[in-house]
Amino acid sequence: MTPIEPLGTMLHCALPWLTTRGRLVIDRLVTCQGHVGSAAAFAAALGLRDRHQLERLMLREGLPRLERLAGWIRVLGWVLAAELSDQSLSERELRTGRDPAVAYRTVKRVTGLPWGTVRRLGGAWVLLQLRDTCRTPVRLVESADPPPAKVFTEERQAPAS
Repeated sequence: MTPIEPLGTMLHCALPWLTTRGRLVIDRLVTCQGHVGSAAAFAAALGLRDRHQLERLMLREGLPRLERLAGWIRVLGWVLAAELSDQSLSERELRTGRDPAVAYRTVKRVTGLPWGTVRRLGGAWVLLQLRDTCRTPVRLVESADPPPAKVFTEERQAPAS
């Protein structure tokens, strides 16, 4: 069993800039444990017209592409679950009817590291890596206030009498 509630909370805290719609994407990915099926079906489940609208939303939110974000969420869920039990990733995937080899390849593809290393680094490391794959949202870059102007003061000397 993947700890869905804590996973969603962790992601919301790690990505505080997300709007309500961005949080909805995260919540939906957490609910389906990163197994999204088609992008079109995922977009429709969020009430979006198509996968292109979903892609634009994710870009505005600073999120990576759907497949990549779903992979990160799967890996984070697996690591958190491993931290709570002694069950191996292979056993966990077999119990859900999935191929363990796919899970191990997903970990390697997403993180660049093998499962054993990622497992030792832990959930906090995975969460930080996920956060670092996100960008400053386009909407925040466009609305950023200019830096404050420097104020120079002249020292005035008293007029010589």
